[in-house]
Amino acid sequence: MNKGKAQTAAFYIMTLLLIIAVYHSTVRSIVPQSAPAGAKPLTIGLSVSSLHSLFMEALVSSAEEAASIHDNTRLIVINANFDAATQLNQLDNLIIQRPDAIILNALDSDSVVPAVMRANAANIPVFTIDLGTNGGKIESALETDNVAIGREAAKFIAEKLRARYGEYVGNVIDLMGSSGMTSTKNREKGFAEQMALYPGIKIIARQMTDLDQEQALNIMTTILQGYSQIDAVFSANDSVALGVSRAVHQTGRFYPLEDKRHIIICSVDGTRPVLAEIRQGKIDATISQNPVKMAGKAVDLTVELVRSGKTPPQRVFYPHILITKDNIDSSAVKEYGIWSDFTPYPK
Repeated sequence: MNKGKAQTAAFYIMTLLLIIAVYHSTVRSIVPQSAPAGAKPLTIGLSVSSLHSLFMEALVSSAEEAASIHDNTRLIVINANFDAATQLNQLDNLIIQRPDAIILNALDSDSVVPAVMRANAANIPVFTIDLGTNGGKIESALETDNVAIGREAAKFIAEKLRARYGEYVGNVIDLMGSSGMTSTKNREKGFAEQMALYPGIKIIARQMTDLDQEQALNIMTTILQGYSQIDAVFSANDSVALGVSRAVHQTGRFYPLEDKRHIIICSVDGTRPVLAEIRQGKIDATISQNPVKMAGKAVDLTVELVRSGKTPPQRVFYPHILITKDNIDSSAVKEYGIWSDFTPYPK
Protein backbone atom coordinates (compact mmCIF):
# COMPACT_ATOMS: atom_id res chain seq x y z
CA MET A 1 0.00 0.00 0.00
CA ASN A 2 1.46 3.39 -0.95
CA LYS A 3 1.74 6.26 1.51
CA GLY A 4 -1.33 8.12 0.14
CA LYS A 5 -3.58 5.08 0.39
CA ALA A 6 -2.32 4.34 3.89
CA GLN A 7 -3.10 7.88 5.01
CA THR A 8 -6.58 7.67 3.49
CA ALA A 9 -7.27 4.34 5.20
CA ALA A 10 -6.06 5.72 8.52
CA PHE A 11 -8.33 8.74 8.10
CA TYR A 12 -11.42 6.57 7.55
CA ILE A 13 -10.56 4.34 10.49
CA MET A 14 -10.20 7.35 12.78
CA THR A 15 -13.46 8.79 11.49
CA LEU A 16 -15.27 5.50 12.19
CA LEU A 17 -13.83 5.34 15.71
CA LEU A 18 -14.94 8.93 16.32
CA ILE A 19 -18.51 8.15 15.20
CA ILE A 20 -18.62 5.14 17.52
CA ALA A 21 -17.27 7.22 20.39
CA VAL A 22 -19.85 9.95 19.82
CA TYR A 23 -22.63 7.37 19.73
CA HIS A 24 -21.60 5.84 23.04
CA SER A 25 -21.07 9.22 24.69
CA THR A 26 -24.60 10.15 23.67
CA VAL A 27 -26.12 6.94 25.02
CA ARG A 28 -24.19 6.89 28.28
CA SER A 29 -24.85 9.44 30.97
CA ILE A 30 -22.40 8.04 33.56
CA VAL A 31 -19.52 5.58 33.30
CA PRO A 32 -20.85 2.10 34.18
CA GLN A 33 -19.15 0.08 36.88
CA SER A 34 -18.42 -3.62 36.52
CA ALA A 35 -20.57 -5.89 38.63
CA PRO A 36 -18.94 -6.88 41.94
CA ALA A 37 -17.27 -10.29 41.87
CA GLY A 38 -19.88 -12.97 42.42
CA ALA A 39 -22.80 -10.57 42.06
CA LYS A 40 -25.97 -12.16 40.77
CA PRO A 41 -27.25 -11.21 37.32
CA LEU A 42 -29.75 -8.36 37.27
CA THR A 43 -33.07 -8.37 35.44
CA ILE A 44 -34.75 -5.04 34.74
CA GLY A 45 -38.22 -4.79 33.27
CA LEU A 46 -38.91 -1.88 30.91
CA SER A 47 -42.63 -1.30 30.36
CA VAL A 48 -43.35 1.19 27.57
CA SER A 49 -46.64 2.75 26.50
CA SER A 50 -46.00 1.90 22.86
CA LEU A 51 -43.46 1.97 20.07
CA HIS A 52 -45.65 4.35 18.09
CA SER A 53 -42.95 6.95 17.47
CA LEU A 54 -39.28 7.34 16.62
CA PHE A 55 -38.88 8.91 20.06
CA MET A 56 -40.02 5.69 21.77
CA GLU A 57 -37.95 3.51 19.46
CA ALA A 58 -34.87 5.55 20.39
CA LEU A 59 -35.71 5.32 24.09
CA VAL A 60 -36.00 1.52 24.03
CA SER A 61 -32.93 1.00 21.84
CA SER A 62 -30.85 3.20 24.11
CA ALA A 63 -32.06 1.42 27.25
CA GLU A 64 -31.05 -1.89 25.67
CA GLU A 65 -27.64 -0.46 24.77
CA ALA A 66 -27.17 0.86 28.31
CA ALA A 67 -28.13 -2.48 29.88
CA SER A 68 -25.67 -4.32 27.63
CA ILE A 69 -22.83 -2.16 28.92
CA HIS A 70 -23.50 -3.12 32.55
CA ASP A 71 -22.17 -6.56 33.45
CA ASN A 72 -24.71 -9.36 33.92
CA THR A 73 -27.69 -7.10 33.31
CA ARG A 74 -30.68 -8.22 31.29
CA LEU A 75 -33.48 -5.94 30.08
CA ILE A 76 -36.99 -7.29 29.48
CA VAL A 77 -38.97 -4.91 27.24
CA ILE A 78 -42.78 -5.09 27.23
CA ASN A 79 -44.82 -2.95 24.85
CA ALA A 80 -48.38 -1.98 25.82
CA ASN A 81 -49.08 -0.94 22.22
CA PHE A 82 -51.09 2.06 23.36
CA ASP A 83 -53.55 0.06 25.49
CA ALA A 84 -53.77 0.89 29.21
CA ALA A 85 -55.40 -2.43 30.16
CA THR A 86 -52.65 -4.31 28.33
CA GLN A 87 -49.96 -2.39 30.20
CA LEU A 88 -51.58 -3.18 33.55
CA ASN A 89 -51.76 -6.91 32.73
CA GLN A 90 -48.19 -6.91 31.44
CA LEU A 91 -46.95 -5.25 34.61
CA ASP A 92 -48.74 -7.82 36.79
CA ASN A 93 -47.14 -10.64 34.79
CA LEU A 94 -43.76 -8.94 35.08
CA ILE A 95 -44.10 -8.62 38.87
CA ILE A 96 -44.76 -12.39 39.10
CA GLN A 97 -41.36 -12.92 37.41
CA ARG A 98 -39.73 -10.95 40.26
CA PRO A 99 -37.38 -8.67 38.31
CA ASP A 100 -34.82 -6.71 40.30
CA ALA A 101 -36.40 -3.42 39.22
CA ILE A 102 -38.96 -1.94 36.83
CA ILE A 103 -38.60 1.12 34.61
CA LEU A 104 -42.07 2.35 33.66
CA ASN A 105 -43.23 4.57 30.82
CA ALA A 106 -46.89 4.84 31.83
CA LEU A 107 -49.55 5.20 29.16
CA ASP A 108 -52.17 6.18 31.73
CA SER A 109 -50.87 7.79 34.92
CA ASP A 110 -53.85 6.58 36.97
CA SER A 111 -54.55 3.07 35.68
CA VAL A 112 -50.99 1.80 36.37
CA VAL A 113 -51.07 2.81 40.05
CA PRO A 114 -52.39 -0.58 41.33
CA ALA A 115 -49.53 -2.37 39.55
CA VAL A 116 -46.98 0.08 40.97
CA MET A 117 -48.35 -0.56 44.44
CA ARG A 118 -48.12 -4.33 43.91
CA ALA A 119 -44.50 -3.88 42.86
CA ASN A 120 -43.93 -1.80 46.00
CA ALA A 121 -45.43 -4.57 48.14
CA ALA A 122 -43.10 -7.08 46.46
CA ASN A 123 -40.09 -4.81 47.21
CA ILE A 124 -39.41 -4.28 43.51
CA PRO A 125 -38.15 -0.71 42.99
CA VAL A 126 -39.97 1.26 40.31
CA PHE A 127 -38.55 4.08 38.21
CA THR A 128 -40.52 6.14 35.69
CA ILE A 129 -39.22 7.52 32.42
CA ASP A 130 -40.80 10.30 30.33
CA LEU A 131 -44.34 9.40 31.49
CA GLY A 132 -45.05 9.26 35.23
CA THR A 133 -47.75 7.96 37.56
CA ASN A 134 -50.21 9.52 39.98
CA GLY A 135 -49.55 7.10 42.82
CA GLY A 136 -47.38 4.40 44.31
CA LYS A 137 -43.78 4.74 45.44
CA ILE A 138 -41.42 5.79 42.64
CA GLU A 139 -37.68 5.68 43.28
CA SER A 140 -36.90 8.29 40.65
CA ALA A 141 -38.80 10.03 37.84
CA LEU A 142 -36.74 10.83 34.74
CA GLU A 143 -38.50 13.21 32.39
CA THR A 144 -38.46 16.46 30.48
CA ASP A 145 -40.08 19.51 32.09
CA ASN A 146 -43.24 19.32 29.99
CA VAL A 147 -44.87 22.33 31.66
CA ALA A 148 -41.88 24.39 30.52
CA ILE A 149 -42.14 22.87 27.03
CA GLY A 150 -45.78 23.90 26.78
CA ARG A 151 -44.93 27.43 27.85
CA GLU A 152 -42.07 27.66 25.36
CA ALA A 153 -44.29 26.48 22.51
CA ALA A 154 -46.90 29.10 23.40
CA LYS A 155 -44.25 31.84 23.56
CA PHE A 156 -42.83 30.81 20.18
CA ILE A 157 -46.24 30.92 18.51
CA ALA A 158 -47.19 34.19 20.21
CA GLU A 159 -44.00 35.94 19.10
CA LYS A 160 -44.44 34.70 15.54
CA LEU A 161 -47.97 36.12 15.50
CA ARG A 162 -46.78 39.42 16.99
CA ALA A 163 -44.15 39.66 14.25
CA ARG A 164 -46.85 38.96 11.66
CA TYR A 165 -49.61 41.27 12.90
CA GLY A 166 -47.80 43.78 15.13
CA GLU A 167 -49.68 42.49 18.18
CA TYR A 168 -50.55 39.25 19.94
CA VAL A 169 -53.54 38.16 17.87
CA GLY A 170 -54.45 35.14 15.76
CA ASN A 171 -56.26 31.80 15.57
CA VAL A 172 -54.49 28.75 17.00
CA ILE A 173 -55.23 25.01 16.92
CA ASP A 174 -54.15 22.83 19.85
CA LEU A 175 -53.69 19.16 18.94
CA MET A 176 -53.05 17.24 22.14
CA GLY A 177 -51.65 13.78 22.87
CA SER A 178 -53.49 11.30 25.07
CA SER A 179 -55.55 12.38 28.07
CA GLY A 180 -54.03 9.82 30.46
CA MET A 181 -50.40 10.76 29.79
CA THR A 182 -48.61 12.99 32.28
CA SER A 183 -46.63 14.55 29.42
CA THR A 184 -49.84 15.61 27.67
CA LYS A 185 -51.33 17.02 30.86
CA ASN A 186 -48.21 18.98 31.72
CA ARG A 187 -47.61 20.31 28.20
CA GLU A 188 -51.22 21.42 28.05
CA LYS A 189 -50.92 23.05 31.46
CA GLY A 190 -47.90 25.08 30.39
CA PHE A 191 -49.36 25.90 26.98
CA ALA A 192 -52.71 27.05 28.42
CA GLU A 193 -51.12 29.11 31.20
CA GLN A 194 -48.85 30.94 28.77
CA MET A 195 -51.54 31.47 26.14
CA ALA A 196 -53.78 33.02 28.79
CA LEU A 197 -51.33 35.95 28.82
CA TYR A 198 -52.33 36.77 25.22
CA PRO A 199 -56.11 37.41 25.23
CA GLY A 200 -56.02 38.40 21.57
CA ILE A 201 -54.87 34.92 20.53
CA LYS A 202 -57.81 32.52 20.29
CA ILE A 203 -57.64 28.73 20.62
CA ILE A 204 -60.33 27.94 18.06
CA ALA A 205 -60.05 24.12 18.21
CA ARG A 206 -58.56 21.65 20.68
CA GLN A 207 -58.55 17.87 20.12
CA MET A 208 -56.81 14.69 21.28
CA THR A 209 -54.75 12.82 18.70
CA ASP A 210 -53.31 9.86 20.67
CA LEU A 211 -49.98 10.98 19.19
CA ASP A 212 -50.89 9.24 15.94
CA GLN A 213 -49.87 10.71 12.58
CA GLU A 214 -52.82 9.37 10.58
CA GLN A 215 -55.28 10.49 13.23
CA ALA A 216 -53.69 13.94 13.28
CA LEU A 217 -53.89 14.07 9.47
CA ASN A 218 -57.63 13.32 9.52
CA ILE A 219 -58.38 15.69 12.39
CA MET A 220 -56.40 18.55 10.86
CA THR A 221 -58.00 18.00 7.44
CA THR A 222 -61.44 18.39 9.01
CA ILE A 223 -60.37 21.49 10.93
CA LEU A 224 -58.92 23.08 7.78
CA GLN A 225 -62.23 22.52 6.03
CA GLY A 226 -64.08 24.25 8.86
CA TYR A 227 -61.89 27.33 9.35
CA SER A 228 -60.78 29.75 6.67
CA GLN A 229 -58.19 31.44 8.89
CA ILE A 230 -55.77 29.37 10.91
CA ASP A 231 -52.52 31.01 12.00
CA ALA A 232 -50.75 28.32 14.01
CA VAL A 233 -50.90 24.77 15.35
CA PHE A 234 -49.36 23.39 18.52
CA SER A 235 -48.69 19.67 17.96
CA ALA A 236 -48.31 17.35 20.95
CA ASN A 237 -45.37 15.57 19.33
CA ASP A 238 -43.55 15.21 16.02
CA SER A 239 -45.83 12.43 14.74
CA VAL A 240 -48.77 14.81 15.11
CA ALA A 241 -46.81 17.61 13.41
CA LEU A 242 -46.11 15.41 10.40
CA GLY A 243 -49.83 14.63 10.12
CA VAL A 244 -50.62 18.34 10.35
CA SER A 245 -48.04 19.17 7.69
CA ARG A 246 -49.50 16.57 5.34
CA ALA A 247 -53.00 17.91 5.87
CA VAL A 248 -51.89 21.48 5.18
CA HIS A 249 -50.24 20.41 1.90
CA GLN A 250 -53.02 18.08 0.76
CA THR A 251 -55.69 20.75 1.24
CA GLY A 252 -53.70 23.38 -0.65
CA ARG A 253 -53.18 25.54 2.44
CA PHE A 254 -49.38 25.56 2.45
CA TYR A 255 -47.64 28.90 1.98
CA PRO A 256 -43.93 29.80 2.46
CA LEU A 257 -42.65 31.00 5.84
CA GLU A 258 -42.64 34.66 4.81
CA ASP A 259 -46.28 34.58 3.61
CA LYS A 260 -48.86 35.84 6.14
CA ARG A 261 -51.09 32.91 5.19
CA HIS A 262 -48.41 30.44 6.31
CA ILE A 263 -49.70 28.16 9.09
CA ILE A 264 -47.10 28.06 11.86
CA ILE A 265 -46.49 24.52 13.18
CA CYS A 266 -44.69 24.03 16.49
CA SER A 267 -44.02 20.52 17.78
CA VAL A 268 -42.15 18.50 20.41
CA ASP A 269 -39.51 15.72 20.18
CA GLY A 270 -36.76 16.47 17.62
CA THR A 271 -37.10 13.52 15.23
CA ARG A 272 -35.20 13.36 11.95
CA PRO A 273 -38.29 13.66 9.65
CA VAL A 274 -39.44 16.84 11.40
CA LEU A 275 -35.94 18.34 11.34
CA ALA A 276 -35.96 17.71 7.58
CA GLU A 277 -39.29 19.55 7.24
CA ILE A 278 -37.94 22.43 9.33
CA ARG A 279 -35.06 22.78 6.86
CA GLN A 280 -37.62 22.76 4.02
CA GLY A 281 -39.78 25.45 5.67
CA LYS A 282 -42.77 23.11 6.09
CA ILE A 283 -42.65 22.93 9.89
CA ASP A 284 -41.52 25.92 11.92
CA ALA A 285 -40.15 24.47 15.13
CA THR A 286 -39.74 21.43 17.36
CA ILE A 287 -38.78 21.45 21.01
CA SER A 288 -36.24 18.66 21.19
CA GLN A 289 -35.96 16.24 24.09
CA ASN A 290 -33.29 13.56 24.47
CA PRO A 291 -34.67 10.02 24.92
CA VAL A 292 -31.22 8.56 24.28
CA LYS A 293 -29.57 10.13 27.32
CA MET A 294 -32.72 9.80 29.41
CA ALA A 295 -32.92 6.03 28.85
CA GLY A 296 -29.23 5.54 29.56
CA LYS A 297 -29.54 7.46 32.82
CA ALA A 298 -32.60 5.44 33.88
CA VAL A 299 -30.72 2.16 33.49
CA ASP A 300 -27.65 3.57 35.26
CA LEU A 301 -29.66 4.75 38.27
CA THR A 302 -31.53 1.45 38.46
CA VAL A 303 -28.34 -0.62 38.45
CA GLU A 304 -26.72 1.68 41.02
CA LEU A 305 -29.67 1.34 43.39
CA VAL A 306 -29.96 -2.45 43.12
CA ARG A 307 -26.24 -3.24 43.15
CA SER A 308 -24.85 -0.53 45.41
CA GLY A 309 -27.83 0.75 47.34
CA LYS A 310 -27.19 4.28 46.06
CA THR A 311 -30.32 6.40 46.48
CA PRO A 312 -31.26 8.12 43.19
CA PRO A 313 -32.58 11.69 42.96
CA GLN A 314 -36.36 11.76 43.21
CA ARG A 315 -36.67 13.61 39.91
CA VAL A 316 -34.32 14.19 37.01
CA PHE A 317 -35.32 16.83 34.48
CA TYR A 318 -33.48 16.65 31.16
CA PRO A 319 -33.00 19.95 29.31
CA HIS A 320 -34.82 20.68 26.07
CA ILE A 321 -34.08 23.04 23.19
CA LEU A 322 -36.21 24.87 20.63
CA ILE A 323 -35.01 24.09 17.10
CA THR A 324 -36.01 26.30 14.15
CA LYS A 325 -34.72 26.89 10.63
CA ASP A 326 -32.72 29.83 12.02
CA ASN A 327 -30.77 27.86 14.63
CA ILE A 328 -30.77 24.25 13.41
CA ASP A 329 -27.10 24.48 12.40
CA SER A 330 -26.02 26.65 15.34
CA SER A 331 -23.37 25.75 17.90
CA ALA A 332 -26.04 25.68 20.62
CA VAL A 333 -28.01 22.94 18.85
CA LYS A 334 -24.84 21.03 18.02
CA GLU A 335 -23.76 21.15 21.68
CA TYR A 336 -27.20 19.97 22.82
CA GLY A 337 -27.07 17.14 20.31
CA ILE A 338 -29.47 15.83 17.68
CA TRP A 339 -30.48 12.58 19.34
CA SER A 340 -32.03 11.17 16.17
CA ASP A 341 -28.55 11.06 14.62
CA PHE A 342 -27.62 8.32 17.06
CA THR A 343 -30.62 5.99 16.77
CA PRO A 344 -30.63 2.72 14.82
CA TYR A 345 -33.41 3.43 12.35
CA PRO A 346 -32.36 4.18 8.74
CA LYS A 347 -31.34 7.63 7.65
